[in-house]
Amino acid sequence: MFTIAKIKSHLEILRKYSFLIGLIAFLVGITSCEEEKKIDVKTIEVSFDLERFNENKFESVDGSKISGANNKTSKYSRSGKYSVELFSKKKQYALHYTYSPIELGDEIIVSIWRLKNKSNFGILYISTGKSGKHYIRESVKTEGDWELLEKRIKIHRELSDNQLDIYVWNPKSQKVYFDDLNIKIIRNGGYSVVDHPEMDQIAINVSTENFNQILTKRTEALEAKVLISNDDDWVKANINWNSDSEKCKLRLKGDWTDHLIGQKWSFRINI
Repeated sequence: MFTIAKIKSHLEILRKYSFLIGLIAFLVGITSCEEEKKIDVKTIEVSFDLERFNENKFESVDGSKISGANNKTSKYSRSGKYSVELFSKKKQYALHYTYSPIELGDEIIVSIWRLKNKSNFGILYISTGKSGKHYIRESVKTEGDWELLEKRIKIHRELSDNQLDIYVWNPKSQKVYFDDLNIKIIRNGGYSVVDHPEMDQIAINVSTENFNQILTKRTEALEAKVLISNDDDWVKANINWNSDSEKCKLRLKGDWTDHLIGQKWSFRINI
């Protein structure tokens, strides 16, 4: 058996409106009878102040590593002692960070400080696959001699390459300086009822066979970019709350695939 959704409600409410539950807004986790597998919807955050390094790698407090320590300099710094200096062909890239997998529903926030220059030379590059390339050169705020480059990205579509790539780049001969890189990844919208134990929870259990039918339908919809439902899509399930149980049928809901992104899927339920 697989638990495919947990929602705030009471079983009595389900019985009262037993003709239809129009929408289950989120799929929080998938669990088996033997072992529960909790999906990580926490925020992942990593910061590089460029003060920790080993050979040619900078290190964060949590031990993550990025390239560019061979470009470090003490000429300028926003915090601490060091920044990175980029110029021309030999030293035009630094601070390359990768993370995977990036999924539908994830939100990515990347920021870095650049020493001001009149031509806005020096680019923050972010890639979420072939169709998701971002070149950020305009600042969003300034503090003294430094200006902040920042980009917020919401993943709204299926990715051909589910890897996040980040680096700074300056192909110009004029020297550019970067400091204090911060990367935040909010997994699947960053919300889970696991974080809200005060909420009443209902488990909807589906057999492995029926759950695989749902997965197949979801895959077909994502490939076609639209969900086309019919009567054959309904599968049997059970709704459990405390010691009570109620039989029901369910299927995926919604025409467009935004209802199926990441780990949050919409369902129509009939009791």
